[in-house]
Amino acid sequence: MAKKQNPEDFNLESQEPGKVPDGVIEELRRLRSAANEGATDFREAIKVQADKHKVKPAALRRYVIALGRDSVDELGREVRDIEHLIA
Repeated sequence: MAKKQNPEDFNLESQEPGKVPDGVIEELRRLRSAANEGATDFREAIKVQADKHKVKPAALRRYVIALGRDSVDELGREVRDIEHLIA
């Protein structure tokens, strides 16, 4: 897992109002590219594991994200509401 970048570390060049230093722009581009690669890897892993375990990819994705946000109880309440609405 990549080290979390502290935004304060972006002070790579002297500050000039209205101008973002080239080094900062390059670091932001690198971070964006890494985020895109991570999202692609996550999407593919969800597809593979959902298929392997016979669950819907969207359900697995929502569950994993809820775990990360510590909001599984909230997701459970939403599921119960949806079950009630379709019953």
